Amino acid sequence: MISASPIGSARSEQLSCALTPLDITNYSANLMGCTMVLPTFNRCPCDIYGADRLKNPLVWALETLLAQNGRVLREIIVIDDGSVDFTHQIAEAYLPLASVRNVKFKYVRQSTNLGLVQARNTGIAHATEPVVVFGDDDCIYPKEYIWGALYCLEALKKVTENCFVITLPFYYRSTWPKHICPTEMIGRIDFENGDFHTNFHCVPVEYFDGTQALPADTDIMMPFPTQLINGTCAAYTGRLKALGGFPDVSRWPNAYSEHLALSALIIRAGGQMFHCPDPRLGACHLKYGTVGRYDSDPESSKGIVEGLGLTLADLISVSMHERTQSGCRIEHSDFYFSMIGSLFAFFLEHNLGGAHKYAVRLYNDFVVKGIGYSLAISTMPTHKTRREIWRNALQAGAIATHEASSDQPADAIIQTIQDVARLLDEEPFDLTSLTAE
Repeated sequence: MISASPIGSARSEQLSCALTPLDITNYSANLMGCTMVLPTFNRCPCDIYGADRLKNPLVWALETLLAQNGRVLREIIVIDDGSVDFTHQIAEAYLPLASVRNVKFKYVRQSTNLGLVQARNTGIAHATEPVVVFGDDDCIYPKEYIWGALYCLEALKKVTENCFVITLPFYYRSTWPKHICPTEMIGRIDFENGDFHTNFHCVPVEYFDGTQALPADTDIMMPFPTQLINGTCAAYTGRLKALGGFPDVSRWPNAYSEHLALSALIIRAGGQMFHCPDPRLGACHLKYGTVGRYDSDPESSKGIVEGLGLTLADLISVSMHERTQSGCRIEHSDFYFSMIGSLFAFFLEHNLGGAHKYAVRLYNDFVVKGIGYSLAISTMPTHKTRREIWRNALQAGAIATHEASSDQPADAIIQTIQDVARLLDEEPFDLTSLTAE
């Protein structure tokens, strides 16, 4: 897996000078309307009428969504995934605020915590606009976030009839990109090698080496084809419904593989995905509930976030406390189990050779070297615990693939995982539940 490189001060300044504020006055008339689907779970610890109301991540998201330019946001659907905090109270408070801005506001409560995928699918089912836009409940959104997604989808109609999704960038605890990487490493799935690359927080390096020109006037950066969606994206509602929405990965606590699972469905259906890397459309993902290992930039965090009256540093400070039972936050050991197991199951379903390579790579990286791919996790278990997590996750992934009525026969699944054990001189996996059938 190729990592991103720091953007550096010179390139960052070059980008900032080239990307002037968007003037969308003449670019909104013919755009479709959209529904914002916003799943949430225990992201409102503070009373809406108390002094700490602005310490609620859901408030951050709603305030910046209702401040969107372009008048293309027609509907917001908040799906409360079984919260036990002030979520209901806060959602009710925003009903009249949305109405004043001519935005329909729906609050849908699920009585129990069913997980991110089910919450998103509930939102899709309730959506009434031709496009659904997704984002996290601990993000702050730039004023052209919604407009940019709709503008890209409209522009892509001239390129292809098969566009399903446009993804937009997001930046961890920042409103501006800090990294670059090649376009070919953004939003990619490599089924044969059991690998994938997100890097949606990066600016393509081609904009700095002369290969791709930076936009002029009110233009935005050109979207390019990808094979992978992310959490900040827009999709055609009807096409998502025809696919059945996001595939069920609810057996994994943090739904880590949901973006790969839906991407594979889109690819199988002949659909196309695109990414617009323009930083002016990028959401700031605060990653509420974790300390993490994110780069800090004190200078850029001093500015007041419009509409919130707090600095970005204030929001980051509120976010940097370890919490479980909030969003998709789970215990660190459970996170690694869910990540490894769900991704192994994903590659097992689509390419046995790729699943084998993924399992071996994770053994060498995670078990042997102690590499943790997620910046959200700031601690690393012991070698003994990492080995146990790896083994348990692979075994669970094999069983999950079989129980999901995969096209892969049981004997092929067993052979793949046992070949991994033999190659690494590991004990055979216990797959009696597969062999007994």
